[in-house]
Amino acid sequence: MGCSARLSDQMEAAFCARADDVEQFRFSLQVTGTGKLLKQHYGLSSEKLAEFHLRPFRGRNRRANPTPPPPSEDAAPAVPSEDPK
Repeated sequence: MGCSARLSDQMEAAFCARADDVEQFRFSLQVTGTGKLLKQHYGLSSEKLAEFHLRPFRGRNRRANPTPPPPSEDAAPAVPSEDPK
């Protein structure tokens, strides 16, 4: 096993350990209510929340509602036909 292979394994292990630590920290914030306190103090959209591994509210992506094209003047309006009996 080469030196670079061992280094990449160590880096991957460190990354996974840090990800676990961050997840555990985030969970502890939610359990204790500290996350809610921080959101109230800094505001929902404050980037300061990212320092505490909380996601700031950055708005919601809305889908564009396609508006139907206006009816052309050349087209005749659709008139329901009546059945002669």
